[in-house]
Amino acid sequence: DPTLTATILSSREYTDFVRSARSSDGPVQLPVSWKLASPITVTVVPPASVIGDATNACVFASGTPIPVSIVSSQLGRTYVLPTTPLSAVDTAVEGRSCPSS
Repeated sequence: DPTLTATILSSREYTDFVRSARSSDGPVQLPVSWKLASPITVTVVPPASVIGDATNACVFASGTPIPVSIVSSQLGRTYVLPTTPLSAVDTAVEGRSCPSS
């Protein structure tokens, strides 16, 4: 996102970080924390339960496909935004596919 990058690069925190980083140390990582302007509630599901890709993903609940938006993933967890609330998902989904959106 060019706007986000420009905002970070023009921040006082970034300027202070660049001034304090020693160039002899090689590449450095800039820790950045941010929050959404409008929080969302995501559901955590096992990665094996998610079918599809970033543009057309779904999970199955009791055999029924539920469209989801993939928000993030980390350490064996996939964070999704389902179109309907989920209480459980199927993990044996091999051979299934998401309906076309």
